[in-house]
Amino acid sequence: MGSPRDRRRRRRRGVRDHRPRGSGLKTPLPESVETAPRAFGALDAGSATIARRERRSDLPRPARPIGPGPPRERAGARTSDADTVTGKWWLGEHRAMDEGSVGRGPDPGTEPGPAPASGESPTPRTGTRLVLAAGVLFGLVHLAYTAAVRPGAVALDFEVYYFAAETVLAGGPLYGVSPVGVDYLVYAYPPLTVLAFLPFTLLPPFVAYLAFTALNLAAGLLAARLLLAYLDRYGRGLDRVDRALVYAFCTLSVHAMPSTVFGQVNLPLALALVAGFSWLDRAAGTDTDTGIGSDGPDPDAPDGSGGGTDGGRWASRAGVAFGLAAFVKAFPALAGVWLLRRRAWRAVAAAVATGVVGVGLGLLAFGPDTTLAYVTEALLPRAGDDAFAGGLDPGAAYVTVRRPLSVLFPGWGSLALTAGAFAVVAPVVGGLYVRLDAGTPLGRLVGAYATVAGTLVFLPSFPVYGVLLYLPVVPLLYVLEGRAYVAFLAGALLWNLSVRFDDVRTVLAAFGADGVAGSLRPAFALVTPSLVGLAVMFLACWLALGRAGTTGDVA
Repeated sequence: MGSPRDRRRRRRRGVRDHRPRGSGLKTPLPESVETAPRAFGALDAGSATIARRERRSDLPRPARPIGPGPPRERAGARTSDADTVTGKWWLGEHRAMDEGSVGRGPDPGTEPGPAPASGESPTPRTGTRLVLAAGVLFGLVHLAYTAAVRPGAVALDFEVYYFAAETVLAGGPLYGVSPVGVDYLVYAYPPLTVLAFLPFTLLPPFVAYLAFTALNLAAGLLAARLLLAYLDRYGRGLDRVDRALVYAFCTLSVHAMPSTVFGQVNLPLALALVAGFSWLDRAAGTDTDTGIGSDGPDPDAPDGSGGGTDGGRWASRAGVAFGLAAFVKAFPALAGVWLLRRRAWRAVAAAVATGVVGVGLGLLAFGPDTTLAYVTEALLPRAGDDAFAGGLDPGAAYVTVRRPLSVLFPGWGSLALTAGAFAVVAPVVGGLYVRLDAGTPLGRLVGAYATVAGTLVFLPSFPVYGVLLYLPVVPLLYVLEGRAYVAFLAGALLWNLSVRFDDVRTVLAAFGADGVAGSLRPAFALVTPSLVGLAVMFLACWLALGRAGTTGDVA
């Protein structure tokens, strides 16, 4: 029992030892409390809290990831494994709890609860695996179909690049000349870009195509690596099956295979956009982005700047990546709308500077006449949409809202179709911009989807540009839950059905089903499966944001 003085001393020590950190106490905590998982809440005074924590002290303490995990619940509240793993973290509920009522937020001086370590794999997602595997399967089918039915399309676009490089070396015109006698198959990129194809002229055309294909596949693999690093950074470490599927999807899917078969430059552009969005996310300056011991973002800094030197560097790198993509193919410049929404001024400045430098170097290397020819003979003609006049042909491959508008309003001209497409797309993108919280990973993914998908369906886009949606589509397949996840899966599966009416008619004719093909013609004139899939994924993003834009269906 001890003397009364000893008993009083023990009582004082028992209360003082269990005060929250930051109270100025120098006495160490008892071992039973030191080993308790911090995810169960802030340390409180009182014997009831002490006993509760001592009973939990035998539980294993999860490994701490690169960044903080989800917020802790109220003291004594029960939390499910799903809540502890991710759900509230992706929505950024840690911010709401920090600003919430007394008893909900973490105590000063304590660390957030743990999230899954990057090496830990969440429960396998059958639906996500189905989408990725189906995309790869359709890509291989496209390869076999092209080789059997359209062998002349292999390396078709690369032949244009190769011919343009040879023409430049011979002193001929860079624009307006087609090596295959097709008006639209001409060199369509800024003059400076042709320098990248000059080394290929040292090789025979087919060998050069194989070398270019290897570079395309390398770009797809690097994009997949960035996607996996993005998921790892937020405690979404995937197992070997999912990682293999992501790598295969980025290189062999139905969205990537046409670019590889035709010898196009879309996979390097996809790599640039994945890098841009990933680096812009790192520039946000959250604890998870900057690692253990981070002090978090500067609340006074513009969103996306990071409020520090590291954040500024990442934002500048992101801007350069976006600028390179926009310099090669002008339409990725619309990603700047998202940069403005994020107030990522360093990224905006870096993107603009990249474009200006590219144009300036082109002027120095090729002169103003070639640059003017690029604008008048390559850039402006592709901005028109004469193919939509009187209603788009069902066999056309365009994935855009101008497709149904041209059928419903065949008398509309190019300007009217542009205005109509803007009237359809802008409210959807703007609505998501308003509802999302760009300070959370989920908000940034939804913003990236709204930006890229909105750009593609607004412009006269082709299915080959689906690779530009790798980020955010792949991460969203691993973070959404509930209704949003089901809707996104359905949309992604339809998005994978990148087929033209002419191809469907050819296949059905082989089975004597010409009548079925005829019945499908009006539907393909109005929409394509890919366009419907993009619309459904827009709906899924809306559901994911929830009623107030900060709660919804995520894992």
